[in-house]
Amino acid sequence: MARYSDFASSDEAVLVETDDFALVYDRQNRAFRKKLWNSSTKSWVAKVAPYSALVAKDGSTVWAEDASGKTIASGEAGVDDASVIQSAIDYLPSYGGKVFIRAGIYYIYKSIDLSGKDSITLEGENRADVHHDAGTMLWNKGTEKALIYKHEEEYGSHHVLIKQLRLCGGNQPQHLIDIFACMRVQIESCSLSHVPDPYASINANTNELVWIINNDFQSGALTHIYLYGCRTPIILFNSLSAAKHNIFIRHPDSHTGIIAYNLISDAEYDGIYMYNQCSGFEIIGNKIFNNGSNGIKIVQGVRNVNIIGNSIAGSGRLYTGAKQGHGITIWDEGVGSSIIKIYGNSITGNKRTGIGVYDNSDYIYIIGNTIKDNSSFNIESIVGEHSVVKYNVGYTTEKSGVATFSGDGTTTDFEIGAHGLVMTDPSKIAVKVTPVSSDAIAASPCVGYVDPADNTKIRVKFSSAPASGSENVKIVWYAEVIS
Repeated sequence: MARYSDFASSDEAVLVETDDFALVYDRQNRAFRKKLWNSSTKSWVAKVAPYSALVAKDGSTVWAEDASGKTIASGEAGVDDASVIQSAIDYLPSYGGKVFIRAGIYYIYKSIDLSGKDSITLEGENRADVHHDAGTMLWNKGTEKALIYKHEEEYGSHHVLIKQLRLCGGNQPQHLIDIFACMRVQIESCSLSHVPDPYASINANTNELVWIINNDFQSGALTHIYLYGCRTPIILFNSLSAAKHNIFIRHPDSHTGIIAYNLISDAEYDGIYMYNQCSGFEIIGNKIFNNGSNGIKIVQGVRNVNIIGNSIAGSGRLYTGAKQGHGITIWDEGVGSSIIKIYGNSITGNKRTGIGVYDNSDYIYIIGNTIKDNSSFNIESIVGEHSVVKYNVGYTTEKSGVATFSGDGTTTDFEIGAHGLVMTDPSKIAVKVTPVSSDAIAASPCVGYVDPADNTKIRVKFSSAPASGSENVKIVWYAEVIS
């Protein structure tokens, strides 16, 4: 096999070569290139870099180069970091590309603007969490806008992927990521921290298909994830803690989203706050704990939300007023919420209630949850004539049993005993009895009812007195709370 040096032009200097590899310096373009032998085509081909532009730094210099190794821009490390990164972005064509930023700490004095690129990826090296200096870190040192900024004049297919970056707000008064009027926004495997109130770690406004996946959010911020008018958002596998509201979603155009399998903790106020007629969300399998006010707060006309299989505990760590300390709370504020399905959750140890539903909300379905050990009420103030509360552990709305009596030939009315339901209002309890033994059947029909002398108990009355005998009158009973 001939080596590459046998084919090199006069503008190429072969620095290293083997039978199937060559490192070549292109004198004309002042760039290093890698050449690989392709055994199927029997020819030498240039190795294509997995990026459109690369940004890197050493002790004193920061620079950007294209995929061939040609320098795009350079400057003083720690001073010109933002301008060099921006030069790499500006170098991309309008249809976008990928800017890869090598590991290191980059001090950002001017916002990194991704606007105008139809499809762009900004990716760091290695996954870095907020406790370690490894990986690629962008540190806000006083930007005029968000640390990373993409605003489009018209809504359209302005795709953006931000991946494997550690973003530090430096407590500067700006968002970390601010995205407006884009489609297919993906923020993945990043660490975001040190954003002051009233700013957001991620501020997304009027976007579609916003995917926030496998990120670590910590420290400060009004909210870590703020979605305003965003369609089809997916918030998945994130860890969020210590914002005022860890997730805040609002506006009627925020709809058809998924919030699933996140760790959501230690917010000053709410773990998840849904407001102002957003709709169509699935909140599934999250662990929501130790939030200062509420685990999940739903306010003002929110519709069609399924809250399924979450673990919610310790809400009200900081506040325990009437509107705080709930695992899940649903309020009105002018427009009642509706079609909220709360199924199969574990809701325990909250400072006021497990679930509280108030004001004018309706069609609230609370079914099959474990709701216990909440300080004031497991469930409080369920409203709405169409709301349903059934089959919850810790809030008994239905109970059944078997009762046996001894007839004496004259008594028609017998005490069954305590019904064990959460309510004692006779108008909201239905009692059904079924005769089982032959003497009970012979004395029937029979009816069950709440004992007027003691509303915690139920009784059965036969149309005629059962025959005399020892434990000869046997019935099966079922009592349930009705609206």
